[in-house]
Amino acid sequence: MFQRVAPSVVAIRAQGRDTMSGSQTRIIEKGSGVLISEGGQVLTAAYVVHGMDEITVEFAGGEKVSALVVASEPAAADLALLQLVRMERPAHSRRP
Repeated sequence: MFQRVAPSVVAIRAQGRDTMSGSQTRIIEKGSGVLISEGGQVLTAAYVVHGMDEITVEFAGGEKVSALVVASEPAAADLALLQLVRMERPAHSRRP
């Protein structure tokens, strides 16, 4: 089971600026997510990506793809839905 779902687990890195403090302090959040569709949708925790300027999703093979927030519910569920900017299935998850 693990080998079957492992290619769907991704690492997420998000960067933004702390606008509340009045400074230009850079914020970096790291987390994980799950690829939930062949079209490139990823489910993750909202706190990782909410309000961030740049979001990168990294697959187990090292491929990095930019993503955009489609929906975010930080207060009630702490869930966010991302859309990969381009979707190419990583070589290790392709089936013959």
